[in-house]
Amino acid sequence: MHLYLFSLLLGFAGLLIMAVSGVAGHGGGHSHGNGGGHLHAGGHHGDVNVHGVGGHLAAGHGHAGHVDAGGHALGHGPGHAGHAHAGHAHGHGDHGHHGEHGGGDRAMGTWFLSFLSPRALFSIMVGIGAAGLLLGGFLGGPLLAAAAVAGGFAFELLAVRPVWNFFFRFGSEPAFTLESAVTDVATAVTGFNAQGEGLVKLELNGEVVQVLARLSPADRATGVRVHTGDTLVVEDVDPVRNCCTVSLPVASAGFIRGA
Repeated sequence: MHLYLFSLLLGFAGLLIMAVSGVAGHGGGHSHGNGGGHLHAGGHHGDVNVHGVGGHLAAGHGHAGHVDAGGHALGHGPGHAGHAHAGHAHGHGDHGHHGEHGGGDRAMGTWFLSFLSPRALFSIMVGIGAAGLLLGGFLGGPLLAAAAVAGGFAFELLAVRPVWNFFFRFGSEPAFTLESAVTDVATAVTGFNAQGEGLVKLELNGEVVQVLARLSPADRATGVRVHTGDTLVVEDVDPVRNCCTVSLPVASAGFIRGA
């Protein structure tokens, strides 16, 4: 079989299979981020851990970590503020300069890597095969091969990729159920009664829903009262009864308990 005809048929078959099966690599992994989860932000200036909503805030390592031109390290020890130094501004300027180059290099690398996906390779093969067959009567040898490769990339960039992205952008996001609201933030819609029961609202799939809530046994034992507008954390849910168990955020518990 002719090389370009084989490339055309193989690429077309691959694209057809991917289109039918829906394996496009588009939105390869949807994740659900809970507002009440753990946040770990580690960086050049230290590590910060936030546990839960209104939870524990700890400045783990508060090292300023700046080194001046003479090589003297500054700001050792937790909780120290950054010291102003002549080399400090210069260092930030260098970081910004290198950051611009690094961002450009990463963008270029991502662009090149996009051609290594199965979908892109199949469409390039279709373009190479079609260009080779069309130009075979006019060119030959290395010129035909170069023109066919150029035609393959042009076919991918100008024809297949825009159409593919247009159709697959309508892919639906996964729907989140009440069970996914565990550790999420809820807001009291009504004041809770003496039994620690009330109505709360939370967000699911971009919509605000209201469910019955019961205060956790630990918070009920302290005699805490929840008022309208108080922020709560969902600990457990009962999808059958459409209700949930909530608790007070650790950081604000002391203030609300005194209300």
